Amino acid sequence: MGLVDTNCDPDGIIYVIPGNDDAIRSLKLIVSKMADAILEGKQLRERAGEVRGKIEEVKAEDAGVKEEVIETSSKEGNVQADLSEEIEVAEAEAEAEETSEEV
Repeated sequence: MGLVDTNCDPDGIIYVIPGNDDAIRSLKLIVSKMADAILEGKQLRERAGEVRGKIEEVKAEDAGVKEEVIETSSKEGNVQADLSEEIEVAEAEAEAEETSEEV
């Protein structure tokens, strides 16, 4: 988001706000309007929260998605354990190589 004057290149800016970026009054106006919008949004969210009440637990359907349970088999668990062992062995070998190179 950026305040863009006539002497600026707006290519890298997603939300362009046309205005005079050299005048303090222009900057104050834009910043005050943005602050007002933020405060208004916070008040609306608080009012909406009071009406609906707090959600104790977020469920998949609240987010509009289906809940999927992914079960891992014991075979997959063994593969992960094997990978962990291989990583440890590789790290030990690398450490041994570094030590032998230093000597």
